[in-house]
Amino acid sequence: MSDVFESFADLDALAEELRSEDPKRRRVAVIELEDSGELAAVPLLASLSEDPDAGVRRQVAIALGSFDGPETAAALMHVLVDADGDVAAAAAASLAELKESDAAGPLLAFVGHPSAFVRESIYRALKGLRNRDSLEPALKAF
Repeated sequence: MSDVFESFADLDALAEELRSEDPKRRRVAVIELEDSGELAAVPLLASLSEDPDAGVRRQVAIALGSFDGPETAAALMHVLVDADGDVAAAAAASLAELKESDAAGPLLAFVGHPSAFVRESIYRALKGLRNRDSLEPALKAF
């Protein structure tokens, strides 16, 4: 009989799946990492931010939306600047889901990014975070 407090997924086994040659297997592993709900999944997800398959990167952006905090925000910044529009859009949507005020730190470093899409996504996320440090950069932007 399994323990109800047992980890949802074996992160080591999922980490192995993330190295699979098959992008479908990597996407499934990303979904399982998201479902695990374990904060230790965030660095594993971040490790795929430059995966050669855009579908995997998009799934990473979606999965990161289930987590919060500065590590998640930093990981999302890598996929927000992705050349694939679907990946970047998924990252922007996940950024808007951040709730922890401390998540603003990694975002503030990008408020002057040359891409209007990136800046808009960051300001939308910062607005929801209500972090005092984000007020000055937001005012300077207008």
